[in-house]
Amino acid sequence: MRCTRNWKVSDALQEVEHLHRLRHFHIVQLVGSYLQGRTFSILLYPAADCHLGTFLEETGNVFTLDDDNLRRKIFLASTLSCLASTVAFIHSNTTRHMDIKPANVLIKAVKNSHPERHWRVYLADFGLSRSFAAQDHSQTDGPTARTPKYCAPEVYEGKLHGRSADIFSLGCVFLEILSVLYGNSPCDFADFRRGENGSDESFRGNLDRISEWIDILISSPIGHQETLTKSLVWGDKGIYPVLPPGLLDIVRQMLRHDPNERPTALFIQEFFELGGYYCENLFANSGCCLSGPEPYVASYLTSKEDM
Repeated sequence: MRCTRNWKVSDALQEVEHLHRLRHFHIVQLVGSYLQGRTFSILLYPAADCHLGTFLEETGNVFTLDDDNLRRKIFLASTLSCLASTVAFIHSNTTRHMDIKPANVLIKAVKNSHPERHWRVYLADFGLSRSFAAQDHSQTDGPTARTPKYCAPEVYEGKLHGRSADIFSLGCVFLEILSVLYGNSPCDFADFRRGENGSDESFRGNLDRISEWIDILISSPIGHQETLTKSLVWGDKGIYPVLPPGLLDIVRQMLRHDPNERPTALFIQEFFELGGYYCENLFANSGCCLSGPEPYVASYLTSKEDM
C-alpha cells in the first residue's frame, strides 16, 4: 500500500497492530511489515485464492448434482458458524472490524486427508478497525470510512455506532451466502434489492425488500422440503442438516434498522453451537475455530492445477 495524504503510515500501523493482537484460525496472520520509501508493505498468511464474492458467483445453482458443486455448497454452509465465531472473537478482544463484506472474506483451497478438495475461510482487511478500552466505550461518533453497499444505516448516516454495525454487515454476508445455497445467484439477489426502477442495491437502503426476500427463501421448496440438506453428502459421515432451523429469522434480526434490536456476535455463535451446527460437527473443517492460529505451511506450485 502506498502512503498518501489519505492513507498514512499510522493507518497502516493500525492494521498491523490489530493483526498482531487478533490471532484466530479464521483471521489472516501477520508475518511481517516494512516501509520502503512511501510504500508500506504487510506480509500476510495465507495467500488466498479468491474472496467470497468471487466464490459465490462461481458456485452456481444449488440443484446442480456435480460433486464439486455440492462440496462448494457444503463449505459455504460451514462458513456461517466459522464467521460467527470469528466476529465474536474480534468483539471479545475489544475490537470492531468496521468493514465486513465478501471482498474481505478470503478463501483458500486446501488438500487434506480427504481425497476431495475443499477450502478454508479467513477474515481480512482490518484497516478500518477500531479498538475500544471497555464495554462502556464501544461506540464511535461521526463519519467512518465504509463500504456503502454493506455498511449499517447508522454508519452510512454518520451516527453513533458500535459493534452492532459489524452484525449488520455480517448479516449482509450471511444472506448472500444463504441466497446461493437456496438456488439464487448474487445477481438475482442484487436485482431484487434494486427493484424494477431502482439503482440502489445496498442492504441498508432496501430493508423492506430484504425482508421480502427472506420470506421468499423461507417459503421456497428448500425451506419446506430440506432439499439442500438431503442433497449434501460427505464421505462416510452420511447426510447432515447443514442449515439450522430458524437461521433466516436470525439473519432478519441481524439486519434490523435499529442497532439495539440486533443480536450480539456471541448470541449468534451460541445459536450455532447449541444446535450442534458448529465446525467440529460439519464437513469442511474439524474444530477449526477452537484450534488457534493456523500453522504456516509452505506452498509449492507444480502445475496449473495447483493454482
